[in-house]
Amino acid sequence: MSNELHILLIEDNPGDVRIIKELLREAKDRVYIIDQAGTLKAGLEILLSSAIDVIMLDLNLPDFCDIDSLESVITLVGDVPVIIMTGLEDETTAINAVKSGAQDYLVKGQVGRRLLLRSIHYSIARKKAEVQLRASETRARAISDSSLDGIIVMDGDGVITYFNKAAERVFGYAEHEVLGRKLHDMMVSEEARLQYYRKLPVFSETGQCEVIGKTLELTGTKKDGSNFPLELSVSSFRINNKWHSAGTVRDITRRKQLEEQLRMTAVTDDLTGLFNRRGFFRLAEQQCKLADRTKRRMSLLYIDLNDMKTINDTLGHDAGDRALIDSAAILKKTFRESDILARIGGDEFAVLLTEHSDVDIDSIVIGNLRTSTGIFNRGNKRDYTISFSIGSAHFDPANPCSTGDLLLRADAAMYKDKKQYHEQRLKNTSWKETRSHPRIGVTNGYRAALGGKNGAIVKNISLGGICLETPEIVSPDSEYEIKIVTPENETLHPRGKVVWSRQVNNGNGKYSYETGLEFIRLDADLENSLVKLISGLTVGR
Repeated sequence: MSNELHILLIEDNPGDVRIIKELLREAKDRVYIIDQAGTLKAGLEILLSSAIDVIMLDLNLPDFCDIDSLESVITLVGDVPVIIMTGLEDETTAINAVKSGAQDYLVKGQVGRRLLLRSIHYSIARKKAEVQLRASETRARAISDSSLDGIIVMDGDGVITYFNKAAERVFGYAEHEVLGRKLHDMMVSEEARLQYYRKLPVFSETGQCEVIGKTLELTGTKKDGSNFPLELSVSSFRINNKWHSAGTVRDITRRKQLEEQLRMTAVTDDLTGLFNRRGFFRLAEQQCKLADRTKRRMSLLYIDLNDMKTINDTLGHDAGDRALIDSAAILKKTFRESDILARIGGDEFAVLLTEHSDVDIDSIVIGNLRTSTGIFNRGNKRDYTISFSIGSAHFDPANPCSTGDLLLRADAAMYKDKKQYHEQRLKNTSWKETRSHPRIGVTNGYRAALGGKNGAIVKNISLGGICLETPEIVSPDSEYEIKIVTPENETLHPRGKVVWSRQVNNGNGKYSYETGLEFIRLDADLENSLVKLISGLTVGR
């Protein structure tokens, strides 16, 4: 260590300069080298060109007498300690100067060698400790700001005293926006806020409460008002005999999303996006228990995709997968969001109809499903045709049963429907196409004209064609303009080709005539009108 100590004395009073020099000249502990300047400007120029260990600064100079600018001067001199010199009447000002960053002060006229040397060495040691502390704080701040987790420190009243960069990212606030404010008034849910203030007195006294030392999952609030899930770990410590708390905060939105994805993967069919068998049974059992308590009805549909083996064998498994995806899309479009849809087997689906009171809901929704299927087949040109065999079963709150029992009953009904499907195929090779466009019976109110001749009555209708009761028999293979008039006097004008016509013996020598026509050359507007008409008939069944 050098035995020399360089002092910059910025003082314009020759008498005061002489006294300081004489006091230091007689010092025995080391050699004191003094550079003297009469103005602040001259002193700063010396500082730039010399290695100075300590500055002694008079507060009353020709170019410096404003205490308010002292902080900027201390910033300019950097890590060099500053001792303020002042007159007797300015001691209060000198004390304020120390608060502004000076290391010590001396009152002129009261300075002896012992006090002067003590002040010089004390100021150097204090400044060195300050520099080391600042470096330590800088390192700690750098480490904290590099953390991926938010770190927030609060005093015993819940006022934020520290807020790192990660906390800024998590909550959307800049540090200067939150320092001095109460965290629980800004960034937590109302419930957590109320709980905190109930427990605040206990924490202020003991530094303990039920959250200290634990990791919690809570809901946080960002600056923009949006809520998000967060993970919080809290610890406590004492400074100046007062309890403080430090919270480590992590935004767990992504983790929650992944957990939800994993949960859904466990109960969701990868191919169709519907619930799988496990997911269906889990939700359906909950609904059965709820229906038992609330005494409400439910229905379960068991749905089998027809000809799946034929599609796989003739068109390949990619086409089979596509048919399953198409089937799921038809189901999603047909049923409500509150209904539970699932693929429970290879080509088998289940739908639990919840929250309904209509005892005939099965026939309504099955009609809707067949209509939706016909619309799909007509609008999507595949190498296969989608059709379903469907069975249903009811949950009767008077005689509750399990999901498994309900599924077994619906499965048995579905196999009866499938048997009829295969029997019809054997009898009529064109039945498959007809089944793609299910006929909806019309009991009254719909009139029709065929080829400009009035008097026809609509018997049933589908997206594929229409059956009319006609005043006279017509010739097969003839094309006609059809005029359909609804009870609301709306008219449709499809064109149709006669595919069959027959005379019906009504007894007592009386006859009537029935004619079936296949719709041909439908444009998009006309097809949409037919869909609307048929949907209205289906809902009204």
